[in-house]
Amino acid sequence: MKAPIVKAAIEELGYKVSEHKDKDGNPHLVIEDAPDFTKGVAVFMADCGKAGCEDLVFYADFGPSKTATMEFLNEWNHPASNLRSTAFKSGTVSGDGTIGISMPASFFDDSEQAKVSWLAGLFMVEVSMFGASLGNR
Repeated sequence: MKAPIVKAAIEELGYKVSEHKDKDGNPHLVIEDAPDFTKGVAVFMADCGKAGCEDLVFYADFGPSKTATMEFLNEWNHPASNLRSTAFKSGTVSGDGTIGISMPASFFDDSEQAKVSWLAGLFMVEVSMFGASLGNR
């Protein structure tokens, strides 16, 4: 899947999106008007070649959080939660790291813009749910 198709899929949802390249030359997209309670929402693309990219990772950064305990993250990630995103905490064991969620998607081609838009919409719903669970709404 090519970056302009992914960008158009997210823009269909009403978001403003900017396109960038990472240090390896792979495209990534930043949702410019992501919710204020996030530090950023992006889509990273990997396994890219002339035909496009095979892998997408939707990513949201919520910054450090005192309410995001390991129990909270484990509950979010539990299979019974029926969520597609996975919560994480980076940094040290002392708990000062960034909290976020991510959702991988693979093997879409340019004809599947509607499916990517659906996944992006689902991810943005989970961004709102996660933010509300942290007490940010």
